[in-house]
Amino acid sequence: MKATAKECADLILETTPLVMRSMRTAVAQYVGSGTTLPQFRVLSHLNRGSRCLSDLAARQHVSLATMSKIVTGLVQRGYVKRISEEGDRRYITLRLTLKGQRFFCRAHAHAHRVIVGRIRALSGKERERIVSGLAVIGSVFKENEHLRRDATTARAGRKSK
Repeated sequence: MKATAKECADLILETTPLVMRSMRTAVAQYVGSGTTLPQFRVLSHLNRGSRCLSDLAARQHVSLATMSKIVTGLVQRGYVKRISEEGDRRYITLRLTLKGQRFFCRAHAHAHRVIVGRIRALSGKERERIVSGLAVIGSVFKENEHLRRDATTARAGRKSK
């Protein structure tokens, strides 16, 4: 059976929210009511490296004011620290604390266990199809991710001038 581009798009748009809702539920069960999902996503970004507030806001598609509130909650819990740059005290870099790294790693591991539990029930052939299909989807959207990052970087450069 040959699938059209429209059929592929429809399936991605239908399936992605199901996967994300399942992951949100798994993470929420682990993190409890003390940490919001937007905060967890910020922890995920910071787990990959330090970021500035405007970069996080762009990645989450929220305003700087909204991101500032999200980050403030994480700072108050001891998961994130704000670091002023030597040359420009107005420029703040955000970084995970050791406590934040530990918390994120435990919550991420929990979500991973949930996914493994669901996928374990599939046959080896079905798992191979998932890996193959996701590799193709990833390659299609990685190109767009680079374009988005370039645009975000260009916007941040214009704002800082």
